[in-house]
Amino acid sequence: MERDSHKIIGKNIKRLRAQHHFTQEELAELINVSSNHIYRIEAGTSHISLKVLFDLMKVFSVSSDAIIEDLENSKERSYILRRIGE
Repeated sequence: MERDSHKIIGKNIKRLRAQHHFTQEELAELINVSSNHIYRIEAGTSHISLKVLFDLMKVFSVSSDAIIEDLENSKERSYILRRIGE
């Protein structure tokens, strides 16, 4: 996945976090990762693992599409969706 994709996913996670009124620290605690990891994902400098993706989907009560929306490259979207089985 390219860096642009990381940034798009990070932007979507940041938006969802804000909509749910979570700080990075609160979200990190809910999904058992460090707040620094949440920061790096939101900044687009770290990839998102499948486990973290699933945990975020559960916390936000959303489908994967809410997190990977706006990915213009259909190959990247397809790759992510295949990996999570949707």
